Amino acid sequence: MVIVMDLEAPKSKFQSLSIFLLLFLLPTTLADGVTPGEAKQLRDEVREMFYHAFNGYMENAFPLDELRPLSCGGEDSLGGYALTLIDSLDTLALLGDWERFAASVEWIGKNLRFDINKTVSLFETSIRVLGGLLSAHLIASDYATGMKIPAYDNQLLHLAEDLARRLLPAFDTPTGIP
Repeated sequence: MVIVMDLEAPKSKFQSLSIFLLLFLLPTTLADGVTPGEAKQLRDEVREMFYHAFNGYMENAFPLDELRPLSCGGEDSLGGYALTLIDSLDTLALLGDWERFAASVEWIGKNLRFDINKTVSLFETSIRVLGGLLSAHLIASDYATGMKIPAYDNQLLHLAEDLARRLLPAFDTPTGIP
C-alpha cells in the first residue's frame, strides 16, 4: 500500500489529527487483518524465496559479489567482497540457520581481505559491507541471539575496523563530507 500525502504543514487541528490517525493507527489495523495461519504461510513463503536466492548465489556466483539473474553467472560489481554472502548473514540469523550462519562467518573471517586496489562506492561499502560485518559480529558474539559461535574470535569486528580505516580518507575533505 502506498500513501501519497501533501508535505505542506497541516492547516488545522483536524488535519493534524487526521495525519496522526493515518500514520499511527492504519498500520495496526492492517496488521490485525492477517490470521496466525496466514502469517505462518507468508513466513514460510519468505523463507522459501530467501533460500531460493541464497542457494542460487552460492551455487552459481559465490564468492563473487552478486548473481546475475539471466546468465546465472557471478559478478564482482561492488568490490569483490562476496557481498551477497555478507548481505545474507543477518537473514540467516533471523531464520535461525545456525549452521549456514556459522559457516559463512568462518569463511568470511578466513578469506575476506580489503588490501586490494579497487574503486568502490563509499555508500554501498559502508552500509552493506561495514554494516553487515558489524551486525553479524554482534549476532555471532552474543549468547542472547541464539547464534553465538563458540570459536568466534571477533574476526568480523577486526575486518570491519580494517575496512573503516581504509574508508576514512574519503572523509578528508574541507567539509568532512565525501
